[in-house]
Amino acid sequence: MQRQYIGSAPVEKGNDLIVARRQKHQGMHWSEQTSDALAALRTLMLNGGWDLYWQKHQVLPLATQSPS
Repeated sequence: MQRQYIGSAPVEKGNDLIVARRQKHQGMHWSEQTSDALAALRTLMLNGGWDLYWQKHQVLPLATQSPS
């Protein structure tokens, strides 16, 4: 039996971890461009690719490749 989620809780939690906690402080204002850039850097850090990116200019793949 496969588990399939029908709610948005995992997506909402991801948004909370990546964007909301950092950007929703009092007095902060963000443009779409700077918000996207900050989310990309935060995602890079949370996925464990921070050092790889800054030392070797490589980015981890966004998804794993399924075997053919």
